[in-house]
Amino acid sequence: NSHDDEKLKYLDMLGLRPGVKLHLIERSPFEGPLQIKTGEATHFIGHSIASVIRVCHEDEFELTY
Repeated sequence: NSHDDEKLKYLDMLGLRPGVKLHLIERSPFEGPLQIKTGEATHFIGHSIASVIRVCHEDEFELTY
């Protein structure tokens, strides 16, 4: 799906790649944006883009490509 490709490119531009640690800072109510932090960078992302991010505990993470 071309929309998925666009979302993945956008996530890559934000530095959100496999293996990157992120922290959820704030979740706004009523489908508002999520504020996340990766390293020193803080980003606001919508639920649509957040839906393509797979999150797991670092003990469960396994890079398989």
